[in-house]
Amino acid sequence: MIFNNNNPVSLQRELNGLSKGLGRWDVHTVFRGDGASASNKTIYLPNMPVDAQLSDEQMRVFRGYHIHEVGHILHTNDRVWNFEVKEYMKINEFWRKDVLNALEDVMIERKINEQYAGAKRNLEETVDRVLGKNLAQIAEHGMAGTADEVPYAILQMCRKAMGYNSANLDAYLAQLPETVAQQADQWVCEVLEAEDTKEVAKIARALGQWMKDEGVAAEQPDEPQKRVAAEDGEPPEDGEEGDGDKPKPDDDSDDDGDDDGPRVQQAETNRQDEQKPLSLQDLMNRTLEDVVEEEAKSVIHASDDPTFQLPTRDINEYDPYDELQRTREHNARHDEYLKERSAKYDNIIKQLGKSLRTRSSSLARVLQSQENEFWVGGKEHGRLDRNRMVGIVTGEKNIWAQQVRQQTQSTAVMVMMDQSGSMSFGQVRRALVTLNETLSRANVPYGIIGWSCSNYQILKTMKMKGRTEHVKEQIGGMGDWSGGTDPYPALMMCYEKYHEWSQAERKIILFCSDAAFNLRESTMMCKLNALMEPQGYEPYGILIDANDARSLEVAFPRGVVKTNSKRLPETMLDQLQKLLALGANSAAA
Repeated sequence: MIFNNNNPVSLQRELNGLSKGLGRWDVHTVFRGDGASASNKTIYLPNMPVDAQLSDEQMRVFRGYHIHEVGHILHTNDRVWNFEVKEYMKINEFWRKDVLNALEDVMIERKINEQYAGAKRNLEETVDRVLGKNLAQIAEHGMAGTADEVPYAILQMCRKAMGYNSANLDAYLAQLPETVAQQADQWVCEVLEAEDTKEVAKIARALGQWMKDEGVAAEQPDEPQKRVAAEDGEPPEDGEEGDGDKPKPDDDSDDDGDDDGPRVQQAETNRQDEQKPLSLQDLMNRTLEDVVEEEAKSVIHASDDPTFQLPTRDINEYDPYDELQRTREHNARHDEYLKERSAKYDNIIKQLGKSLRTRSSSLARVLQSQENEFWVGGKEHGRLDRNRMVGIVTGEKNIWAQQVRQQTQSTAVMVMMDQSGSMSFGQVRRALVTLNETLSRANVPYGIIGWSCSNYQILKTMKMKGRTEHVKEQIGGMGDWSGGTDPYPALMMCYEKYHEWSQAERKIILFCSDAAFNLRESTMMCKLNALMEPQGYEPYGILIDANDARSLEVAFPRGVVKTNSKRLPETMLDQLQKLLALGANSAAA
């Protein structure tokens, strides 16, 4: 199943869940573009086809990169880091940033391994891939000198001391020159004991001074010569804000600018002069990102349709009335408003009248779970078993039969209602009332979600009862907030929520819209539906108050219901009954 197997959808869910499990609900993993990078609260991975199958090794590489970046977000003190980088800029020794970065990697990986038991196995895979590239680089170019390699050797020795199991890690340590290994070994214990960025920075200063005395390759051709002047100041004292008070912009944009923060990565690939020995920067600069991007490219190249990618737009739950609920002075107005919403719901039921009650009951019977009834003999009580009549004469006790009712198929329904600005919300509310009343009578689990361009509102979860005041208020207020239309991410979110809320065998989706979206979006939705149907999903389109159903018909080849606002129960429920009856027969077959 797409949400269980190794693929980008399940990977995205897993990585966002991991961030939450580590205590950072505000950290998001986004699949976008073809590059890997990290900003203040967003980790970017290359986008890949939805139906791609990743190997276990590829999954661990992506996990390892994500875990490493979350480790920086959790444990790197950006105020200390930025102060140190500005000090390096003052003295025109920006190479020291890579020294600090190498030692900081040790601290954050040690802490993340202590915090998350599964981190090491994934980090090992990522480290193994990175060192594989580094070994090839070193074999081809050689190192500039002992001083340039010592910080990188310290990083790898610390990883070995933390128990990393990697063939390339062992190979790298085995090929180290004796002078590099001896010098690096003197720093390992101190680096492993560092508890925060401030302690790491002190060690990096001392190590940087030793490197300078030894003659580090100071020329950095990849670094821009013109930089923003550093501000004077002192490093933050112990106890000042750390990772919770970051100085970088909080817009999660892709515009990385000057590399004056720990996790904002440069976009360009590391380029080296073929005749020039490697410096520390060559080993540290984007090798990790390059490995991730290469794996993503191999996934894309193996796909039948590389354009069938994850939605790049983030969809977030939003309740425009949440602030009213929290603000005391608005409570009275809020309560009055909720009553108005609930009254709208009740008025719609009156308007729909007997036609709604009759047709909803008829459709409810189609939706109800199918059952098989049969009798099992050989019991000591129940109904007399005709096949064991002789047992009455012989005095046997197991002459009875019992009736068994076996549910052969469980059913659940998800309603997705378009709440974009193009919708006619009077008709939307009538359609939702009709569906809610019908599904309530059917006695099957169902959910209702309103979707738009970048937000969604949960009107009803599958665990809620359908005729509560809360659900009536949510449906009665539909249309008070709206946005643009972006149906493909909404459909993906629908499947994810369905997977989260229900494991029913028969999973019906009623995707409602005025179909004001384009052919490309419809085609992507059609592919996603085709991918999910073998897992028991039945996706149908419902055209709301519009005449052109072409977009929905492309997206939902199983069938589209075309509603008529003047005869809503008749047009919607009669057509649905026919479609769902056919779906039930094909599911049973």
